[in-house]
Amino acid sequence: MTTALESLLDPIDPIEFREQYYGKKPLLIRGNPKKFADLFTWDDLNRLLNALPYPNPHVSTVVPRTRIETETPTSLLEECRAGSALILSQLHLLNPKVGELVRALEAETGEPMAVSLVQSQAVQTAFALHFDRQDVFALHLDGRKGWRVYDWTVEKPILVMEEKPESPPSHPIMEFEMSPGDVLYIPRGCWHQALAQSGPSMHLSLIMAARTGIDFLSWLIDELRKDVRFRHELPLTFAEEAADVREARLREHAAALGDALVSRFHDEETIRSFIRHCIVSDRDVHRIKLPVQMLEAPGAQLHVRHFSRPARQRFVLDDVPAEDKITLSVWGHTLPFSKSAKPLVEFIVSRTAFAYEEAQAHAGELTDEGIWEVLDPLLREGIVDAADGG
Repeated sequence: MTTALESLLDPIDPIEFREQYYGKKPLLIRGNPKKFADLFTWDDLNRLLNALPYPNPHVSTVVPRTRIETETPTSLLEECRAGSALILSQLHLLNPKVGELVRALEAETGEPMAVSLVQSQAVQTAFALHFDRQDVFALHLDGRKGWRVYDWTVEKPILVMEEKPESPPSHPIMEFEMSPGDVLYIPRGCWHQALAQSGPSMHLSLIMAARTGIDFLSWLIDELRKDVRFRHELPLTFAEEAADVREARLREHAAALGDALVSRFHDEETIRSFIRHCIVSDRDVHRIKLPVQMLEAPGAQLHVRHFSRPARQRFVLDDVPAEDKITLSVWGHTLPFSKSAKPLVEFIVSRTAFAYEEAQAHAGELTDEGIWEVLDPLLREGIVDAADGG
């Protein structure tokens, strides 16, 4: 079965993309005109714009270097008629199909993502020549748009960093026109600009907030709070002491911390813990499913016999030996279960669909009551869905 990432990059293989392009250089992928035909359409856009309240933080119009939050539908129309581009941010939270694509790509790559829609016209560019601090995939939906992509002047920029104002390069390294079905990958730092050609154009900006070494160290700092060596006070010094004495004492203390830090880097459990942290940090679009999520025992109360679980769902299953329990961490929830429930939980997270009778067959020593003590919390939190009602 083709994965979301394979479909997005086709005909480029994901391994080839990672080794030759990811974080290294831009990539234009020509696609079938119908590649994104069912992902997001003008009708989808109109439904959203007509349903949202105004003013709305997700809806704005843009001319180069100026973004205006839309106050009313009338002002939105007026701005667009005058040539402004329309920006619809956080689209993955507003449209189910786009949300499913984002969650699937996040599960495959392990990196957080978000989507904005850009609808622009041939009158003027939506954005001045600029570079982004996160990687971007432009998924072209409709119309035609001319692009210029330039080299970077700031290597690997991040959202928070000190930098000097930079002038863009004089000449583009790529210049082309995009049509429906095309995909453009732009590594963070690469300058770029686009202009719709001869009519309205619409594309999705898939933003990949790739974790960096800064993110790893930020996580590690929180972990080091548990290590008493890093909680020790720095050497106390007095004003009358010679500067070289004060420096020597601090240098000795810092050297000991450095050794402790190196040992943490070389400890295999450090990387395992960071990977676990990334998975536990996953969040799904908040899904309200009534009446299932209102009930204390939805399975029995709604006579649920068939269940489903999204294939894109990542999880961490941990033993808690001291308490004779296991914990299942998924989508921001950490749910405790008895140790005897482990075979059933392992079965559930290995399937995308199953019947109650299959759960019984993998429940080990659990009674029917014990099985529902596992299934009901998963239904209430939306981790498992009722496939036959509710």
